[in-house]
Amino acid sequence: MIIQTAERTFTTTNRTGTTLTLKWNDRLGWWEVFADNAAVRAYRTLGLKIFRRLSDVEARYKAFRGVAALID
Repeated sequence: MIIQTAERTFTTTNRTGTTLTLKWNDRLGWWEVFADNAAVRAYRTLGLKIFRRLSDVEARYKAFRGVAALID
């Protein structure tokens, strides 16, 4: 289930328990996906991936399929 947490910010959890946050970056003009899981915490990384289009986000993350319909 995709939950809108703020304007142009969405959160979901995938089947492995990773919390994913999708956020539009107005300043840079792209979508950012932040992952919060054990590997990100262990290696102290941001868990950040950048996408130009929502279709790219939906192709990479099954948990975000249909998010474009929520925004349009």
